[in-house]
Amino acid sequence: MPAVVNSMLLRGEKNTGWAMAWKMNLWARAQRADMAYSVLRGALNHARTYNVSTDPKNAGVYYNLLDAHPPFQIDGNLGACAGIAEMLMHSYGDTIRLLPALPGQWAKSGHVRGMRAEGGFEVDFQWQEGKVTRLALHSSAGRECHLQLPLAQDAAIYDATMEAEQPLAKCAAEEERLDFNTAAERDYVLALTDWSGIHDLDSHEIVNGKSVDSKSVNGKCYDLSGRRLSVSSALPKGVYIIGSRRVAVK
Repeated sequence: MPAVVNSMLLRGEKNTGWAMAWKMNLWARAQRADMAYSVLRGALNHARTYNVSTDPKNAGVYYNLLDAHPPFQIDGNLGACAGIAEMLMHSYGDTIRLLPALPGQWAKSGHVRGMRAEGGFEVDFQWQEGKVTRLALHSSAGRECHLQLPLAQDAAIYDATMEAEQPLAKCAAEEERLDFNTAAERDYVLALTDWSGIHDLDSHEIVNGKSVDSKSVNGKCYDLSGRRLSVSSALPKGVYIIGSRRVAVK
C-alpha cells in the first residue's frame, strides 16, 4: 500500500474526465479520506469553458453537471458516484467496512440507504460524529456476514423479527467488528447496548395490533437502534424496548 500511495501522490490530484473518478476511488480504497474528498471537490468544480482540452485546469463539470472532458465522459459522472460510495463503504475480502474513508466534512452526521455489498447484502446506516448509530441489513442470499464499523458504544446484532431472544453477535465498542450468520430474505438490526434495560431483559411480550397503550407501560420507548419513540402513537410491526420490557408488535 505505501508504494501505491506514493505513486498516487506523484501523479497529483488534477486531471480530467474518468481519471478524476479513478483517483477518488483509489484514495478511498487506500482510506485516505482527505485526498478522496479533495479530488471530489475538484471533480465538482465548474469548468470555465466548453472548449475543454486535457488541461487539468479545466477539470470539473459543465453547468448541466456532465463531466468536463472533450466532449464529456459519463465515466467521470458515474465513477464519481462510485467514489462517494467507496468513501462510505468497502465491500471486498468477505468483509463489509462502514465509513472507511469518511471525510471530516461529513463526520458530524449523515445517513445512506440501499448500499449494496458483496454476498447479497443491502445496508442502510446512519452516523454521528463519525460513529455508526443505526444500521439495518437485509440478506438476500443467507450468507455469513462480517461487519467492521466504528462504534461509540457496545453493540449487538438482532434478527429484526426477534424470533430469537438472544443477539446473534455482540461486540465492545473498541472491537468494531460483528460476525454472524444470516438467513435468506431476512432483516437484521444493530442495537446499541449501553442504554437502559437491554442487557437484562427476560420478558418477551407479544402485542396483537399496531399500538401500545401508553397507560399500561412505565418508562420510555425505544426501537432496537436506540431511537426514542412515542408510545402514544401507533407503532409499526417490529420489536421495541418499553421500560424494562421487550415488546414485539405483530
